[in-house]
Amino acid sequence: MPASLELNKRSHMHFAEGLRSCAAVIGVSLCLASAGVSAQQIIVQPQGQFAQIDTRLANQTIELLENGNAEEQQRTIEKIKDRPQNFAPPVFYVLSHVLFQRGEKDDASFWFTPVSCARVSMPIGVPTPPHGGPFVS
Repeated sequence: MPASLELNKRSHMHFAEGLRSCAAVIGVSLCLASAGVSAQQIIVQPQGQFAQIDTRLANQTIELLENGNAEEQQRTIEKIKDRPQNFAPPVFYVLSHVLFQRGEKDDASFWFTPVSCARVSMPIGVPTPPHGGPFVS
């Protein structure tokens, strides 16, 4: 088998393993979210260069998603969907949780996936959209 075909086959196998891992993470996370399992909040003070990162938009958005009234939540969801590039990955986790709780499970999975899959190494030549997850056709 030519080397290029072998590399392509390995890339596709690696990609498939990544997708299975993402699916497992999404499944477990959505099950935990629906079971009402809550996490303990731990506040960590950023140090060094990380102390310079402005997280106000992410924090305000998460606050509105978690504690806003229905109208505030809807406006916030629309803002995120209109301009996702303006928001940090933690916002997508909270957005997916809110959407799941509303029964919008497909949307919840869509917004959860980029964050979960961002850490899966992508094979060479597989395009990625600006939000970091793989293109799905």
